[in-house]
Amino acid sequence: MSKRLPRLLRWLDARRWRNLTIAGLLIALPLIGCVGTDETPLYLITAQPGMSPMPSLPPTPSAAATPTSAPLSPTPVLPTTALAPALATSTTLPSLGYSPVASNRDWTPILQSFDGVVMALVPAGCFSMGSQNGDEEASPTNLQCFERPFWIDRTEVTNAQFGSQGLVPGPDRPRDSVNYLDASAWCAQRGARLPTEAEWEYAARGPDGLIYPWGDTFDPDNAVYVLNAQGQSANVGSHPGGASWVGALDMAGNVWEWTSTLYAPYPYDPLDGRENPDDWDSPRVIRGGSYDNEAPFLRTSTRKAKHPLLEWYGYVGFRCVRPADLQLP
Repeated sequence: MSKRLPRLLRWLDARRWRNLTIAGLLIALPLIGCVGTDETPLYLITAQPGMSPMPSLPPTPSAAATPTSAPLSPTPVLPTTALAPALATSTTLPSLGYSPVASNRDWTPILQSFDGVVMALVPAGCFSMGSQNGDEEASPTNLQCFERPFWIDRTEVTNAQFGSQGLVPGPDRPRDSVNYLDASAWCAQRGARLPTEAEWEYAARGPDGLIYPWGDTFDPDNAVYVLNAQGQSANVGSHPGGASWVGALDMAGNVWEWTSTLYAPYPYDPLDGRENPDDWDSPRVIRGGSYDNEAPFLRTSTRKAKHPLLEWYGYVGFRCVRPADLQLP
């Protein structure tokens, strides 16, 4: 009996530790897979074609670290500067243009000053680009959609803003006689750029596809054109009845406006090379018509070609755009 006792005690001691080990594993088992590390996320959601990217879920909170969440996209800030008369102050507007609009009447113009230049917000949405009214340069039509909003200058860039005068003097006259290189550079120093042909047309006509910025019927009181211009441009914004659906002025008449787009046949495709910024030898698209043109040239779908550097630009000006993702000043 005395010889068996030490062996029995060793057996009981080993059995006790084995049971404790098993019990510990049973307690810990449900937690396996629920604890992540900084290097390996707990949940990985991979975006598939047609699916919006989703964020990784944060790890389980612990005493050592408190997880923080980041916004999916830049948080829009509503304008605060009072800009009469067209500034929308309602905070019920859809996230500063991120929700697509289906028609022009669904949008209330929003204006904001960037370094002294008033810009109009163009919300996300779709429109039919081009014309089916016999204009071969603007056909065939095709659907263009913008997933994100953008800002566009409310008026053409003026002599005062540009810092020098063109063909027509006066601080509030649109700066004309500007080649493509100078227009691009001036927008860039503002942190902006020239609009694409699609952006320009969408800001001018909207989802409703208007023939003119204000509607489908020409109104001579809404534009500066050959029959009322007296041979020169007018102060920007002098025909407020011609405002587009986003509040942009003079998108029909006064001076032609540069776009960033190389002149190419329709349908418009931004990925086919026509938005190449490094081509200085091919014509670019100008839009909007001028004070030297008749009404058909003032249609929102009208497009003409202009060499970026080697032509006379007496009737050509410009306006700029910038992303809405940038923080407001």
